[in-house]
Amino acid sequence: KRWCDKLGLLSHATFVIGLPGDTLEKAHTTFDFALKLNTSTAQWSIATPYPGTLFYNEVKESGFLRDVPWSCFDGTRSCVLDYPVFSYDEIESCHRDLCTRWAVHKEGLIPYTFKKTAIRTLGLVSDVKEAVF
Repeated sequence: KRWCDKLGLLSHATFVIGLPGDTLEKAHTTFDFALKLNTSTAQWSIATPYPGTLFYNEVKESGFLRDVPWSCFDGTRSCVLDYPVFSYDEIESCHRDLCTRWAVHKEGLIPYTFKKTAIRTLGLVSDVKEAVF
């Protein structure tokens, strides 16, 4: 990030939660790492296996793949995985929490109208007035 800042470049990082072996604790450790990196922007995604990939085959064979419609395989709002130590509802809730915490962390860099749209789109709050700006 320091090199990017020196050159006037924005930096971006992508983080995925819900991979095999992940836990709520590890997801929060990842968030702490993201705060240390302090990139210009960050993307928080939910691990989503797609047919034909090794990941898909492994989670299907292990029984971690939920029986849900294909519309849930989006990686942004729905979790199609359900682990014994990190359930799908915990992963979805954690994802919403991390997205919200990152937006609050970077609020000075995100235009107000973008924040309202992003928060509404991600379903982080039912009413944008509830959001902390």
